[in-house]
Amino acid sequence: EVDGKRITRKANHVDGPVDALCSAVDSALGFKVPKLIDYDPKKAGKRQSHAAVAEATIVLSENNDKKNYKIDQLKYIGRARSKDTLVASVKAYVHAINRYLMAENQQV
Repeated sequence: EVDGKRITRKANHVDGPVDALCSAVDSALGFKVPKLIDYDPKKAGKRQSHAAVAEATIVLSENNDKKNYKIDQLKYIGRARSKDTLVASVKAYVHAINRYLMAENQQV
């Protein structure tokens, strides 16, 4: 809900839960987000509580074509940890978007 209104949108074709979550974030933001060019989930070991920790790294770029990636394009990297891989992934995605927005604000 936003301002008391329930907002729903039909998801476009997505490939799995991480893509679905990233698409949901994109829809909520309402502006074009740079393209996800790299996603690296991994186990980050265990904490003192012996619970496994997941870590995700996401790289965004304004490059429009993943197959023809240009090295000179700006990249925005987000990293996050959580007990859950999906939570870590979405947090990393949001961190990368925040880096993009900070870079955009510095250019203005």
